Amino acid sequence: MNNFREILKKDAAFREEVKELVESGMNLPIARRNGVKPSELMKAMIGPSNEMPKAEAMINLHLRPALLIKYNKIETPDSAEVRRRLLPYIGKLESRVASVGRIEFRKIGRPFGGTGWMIGDDVIVTNRHVAKLMANKKGNTITFVKNALGETVEAFIDFKEEYIGKDMATPQFEIPIEKVLFIADDVKTQPDIAFLKIGKHSKTPQPIPLSDTTLQKDQYVSVIGYPAYDPDAIISRTAASNVFNDIYGVKRCSPGEIMEYVENAWYFFHDCTTLGGNSGSVVLDNQTGCAVGLHFMGEVKKENYAVKSAEIIKYLRKIKTKVYIRSAPVKKEDDEETGEPSLEAPPESYDDREGYEETFLGARFKVPLPAVVKNKENALTFNIDGKPTSELKYHHFSVVMNKLRRMCSFSICNIDGQQSKRGVARVIWKRDSRVPADVQIIKECYGNPPKFSRGHMTRKEDPIWGDLKMARSACADTFHVTNAVPQMQPFNAPVWLALEDYALENARQDDMKITVITGPIFHNDDPIKFGVKIPVEFFKIITFIHDGTGKLCATGYTVSQEDYLKNEEFVYGEFKTYQVSIKSLEAKTGIDFGRLADIDPIKGEEAISTALMSVEDIVFY
Repeated sequence: MNNFREILKKDAAFREEVKELVESGMNLPIARRNGVKPSELMKAMIGPSNEMPKAEAMINLHLRPALLIKYNKIETPDSAEVRRRLLPYIGKLESRVASVGRIEFRKIGRPFGGTGWMIGDDVIVTNRHVAKLMANKKGNTITFVKNALGETVEAFIDFKEEYIGKDMATPQFEIPIEKVLFIADDVKTQPDIAFLKIGKHSKTPQPIPLSDTTLQKDQYVSVIGYPAYDPDAIISRTAASNVFNDIYGVKRCSPGEIMEYVENAWYFFHDCTTLGGNSGSVVLDNQTGCAVGLHFMGEVKKENYAVKSAEIIKYLRKIKTKVYIRSAPVKKEDDEETGEPSLEAPPESYDDREGYEETFLGARFKVPLPAVVKNKENALTFNIDGKPTSELKYHHFSVVMNKLRRMCSFSICNIDGQQSKRGVARVIWKRDSRVPADVQIIKECYGNPPKFSRGHMTRKEDPIWGDLKMARSACADTFHVTNAVPQMQPFNAPVWLALEDYALENARQDDMKITVITGPIFHNDDPIKFGVKIPVEFFKIITFIHDGTGKLCATGYTVSQEDYLKNEEFVYGEFKTYQVSIKSLEAKTGIDFGRLADIDPIKGEEAISTALMSVEDIVFY
């Protein structure tokens, strides 16, 4: 991590932010939490280096935070300037979080040794010095090491290991490492790099694409990995404690910049905050979300080193592994969230869409399509084969539109967890030609901040099941603007975004099927932004056969962006999710959800809503 004095010297925006907070007595938030006074920060800023290590650590961490990651979502940084720089790209960074894991060992003296990340369909990349903890290389032969008892070490990569709270178990998702494919020679001319083959798994994360473009000094990057206190490293325990608050070995994102890029070297320098466990971490370009480097060494308050992505590509080709490359940054007009929608397909191209299936959970557990009963004249109707209907059918989900608000009243989806596919690419947003263009919001309120993101109602991950062709078509269907509602950038609601995944864990394990209804809650006093009435509240209902009871289960939830619409300072904050009664949702939305209110464990329209701190707080029965 760069010394804060160097950052403040070259960066006027950070200099003004820190100066205003410290001199006014407001203090840096992290310093306030750690009992460091503004006067101590001022002394550290003007005094000799290393005289006040804790105060210096607070300033360093304000400028170059090491942000915890929970449920694949990056924690809110304290600095308004860091938020401003991360905000437009947070979605791209978070899309890579699931592909980074912690390399762990069994039958050896240490539980884990570093970080690795998906670089091929079943290949991860890490450092040579991490791989050598588990494997010996003699010539071209690589074998796993044995312990003192003669047992062969076992290695895994855990793609979770997130800190979700004190005294709470960290989530885990382990896949065995089956083979060490390649370890670079330990010479100065070769990069600190190794490739490992992992076992097959239905939910293996997708590879992170590599950038082959030349990097620039001061380019914004972020490191995602597992910083851990390493007694063999050059950092002191005191420095590590000050920077990481004694929370080690869990997934973090550390934003920073490229300090130096030398054309003829296989490495470059960056100033992101790291520790020993970050060995093997991915260095991402913030703008594209592509990997630009592999972190391999660093020293707090000095500099960090990373292997260039061009070197990774070169060595991947040597072992004849498929390489995922993006050759140029995403252009503004091609951005998935804010760019121009593509041209719509002709109406007849939708003839094969079967839409939502009412008996998806079984004939005895039929869940009818919800019905708009309040202000039903606002429900958009159109003709299919000469017959009027309000249901826009897509692959595995359906949408009902509100023509007055020009967005969906709800989207309802069938999810089959056993047939789920991974790694299906995003596409450009598009209109649906079956309904008039003037009832579809194209771009008025969508764009870069302070405009809004196109928030999926049916998540792109949810209908992606079946054979690969069907999965790709279903993914593309979710990128119709009929399935989008304006949401703040980024919509950072960890529990809300994890609801479907958690429900699948509790669903009947012989088929792992759930039905999800999602939509906005329209209020007459919703604020108007950029000429569009913006919903401040959203609902979700999840229905499935509970694995424990064998009965149909239905639960309701809400999340609001009202506070963030009122106060731009909190635009990056975390949205709170509540479990509420389905009866209350019927009253709020004017939608009849049929039998679901009767089987809801939370009864009555006036039932008290419960804020969910984690998915484990959900009451299913």
